Amino acid sequence: PWLCARGGGVLTRLLFAGAHAMAHLSTAVSLMLLLELGVEMCIRHENLGKEGMHSLFRWYREYEQVHFPDPQGLRQVLEKVTLGLYPGIIKVAMAVFDIPEAIAVTRTAMCAAHGSLAAISRVQFFLYYGGMLAYFWLLATPAVGLVFGTYLYLCVCYAGVHFDESFSSLRIANYKSMTRMHITREGDLEVYTLALDKVPTRWREDPTWSPFTHASSFGANPHYCQHPRANRLLSQQPPAPCAHDMPNPSRWCPVNGAPNEGWYLVDYFKVCKQRVL
Repeated sequence: PWLCARGGGVLTRLLFAGAHAMAHLSTAVSLMLLLELGVEMCIRHENLGKEGMHSLFRWYREYEQVHFPDPQGLRQVLEKVTLGLYPGIIKVAMAVFDIPEAIAVTRTAMCAAHGSLAAISRVQFFLYYGGMLAYFWLLATPAVGLVFGTYLYLCVCYAGVHFDESFSSLRIANYKSMTRMHITREGDLEVYTLALDKVPTRWREDPTWSPFTHASSFGANPHYCQHPRANRLLSQQPPAPCAHDMPNPSRWCPVNGAPNEGWYLVDYFKVCKQRVL
C-alpha cells in the first residue's frame, strides 16, 4: 500500500480525518451555492414568483368559476358553515405543493430588504428555509454517498483500513469468517479463524439427522417431546454423542456439496497456560 494510516501515528490520522471533513464541507458548500444559483436563475429568467404568493390557488378559483359555476351560492354557504376552512385548507395545501414559488417570493422580498428578515412573515420564513432544506437534502444525499464511498475506496485500496465498513456497505453475502476457540486438556487456548468464500443459498434436510438422537444429546426438545409417545421413544433410544463429536450436528445441509465443504483455515495461534501469582 502507498499509505498506512493505521501505523502512521496521530498526525497521519489527523490528516486523513481533516481531508475527509473538508471533502464533506466543500461538497455541502458547493451544493448550497448551486442551489442558490438555480433559484436565482429561475427568478430572473423564468419569472418564478412574479405573480406573488398563492398564484396556483388564484388560478384554481378562476378555473372553478369559469367551468363550475355556482348560481345557488353553495360555496359561500359552505365557507360560512366551515368558518373559512373550505377554501383555507385548499389554499394552504396548494401553497405547500408550490414550494418553489414560496421560495422565490420570500427570496425576492429579503433581497429587496437587503437581507433583512423583517420583510417576511414567520410562515414565509419556515416555508423558505424548509423548502431550501428539502431541496438541499435531495441534492446532498447522493453527493454524500459518493464522498463517503470514495473515502472508503481509498482507505481500503491504499491505506489498509476500514475493511469492515467497506464490505458491510457492499452487503456481499459471501466471504464470511468466524473464530473458534478451544481449551486443551493442558489448559492452553487455541484460536482458529475459519473462512468461507461461497455461502450456500439453498438448503435441504440431512437424511442422516434424527430428531430423537439429537434431542437426547441436547436435552428436552419441546418440538418432539410434547407427546407422551415421543417421550417413550426418546427414553428407548441409546444415548447419542455430544454435538461437538458429531460429524454434522446441524439438521440442514447445502443442496450442492458437503456440509463442511469450502471451509479453510485462515489463522491459528495458541496462548499457553500461565500461572497467575
